[in-house]
Amino acid sequence: VGTPEYLAPEILLKQEYGFECDWWSFGVLLYEMITGIPPFYSKDKEVLYDNILTKDVEWKKYHTPVIKDLLTQLLTKDPQQRLASAEAIMKHKFFAHIDWTRMLQRNY
Repeated sequence: VGTPEYLAPEILLKQEYGFECDWWSFGVLLYEMITGIPPFYSKDKEVLYDNILTKDVEWKKYHTPVIKDLLTQLLTKDPQQRLASAEAIMKHKFFAHIDWTRMLQRNY
């Protein structure tokens, strides 16, 4: 995405990274769309980076168990443990109402 709020921990740690960092960014985007603010936000960039590396996601009253489950899996700090498969994400309960064939055909 190109903004500091969306950087995955492995990028901040200057480790090798792959597509898992993109799924982290997707989790941040989804959290922000639901909540109105990124999950580790701070105006101070150094605090933001520290939050990404060390803080747990703060849940709001309106976060349902289903979205908490999806976001917990997407925002797992260890990229090897992170949900990082398009197929698995598409099968998650949060997206159960989506007809993916229809979506891919742009027929919604």
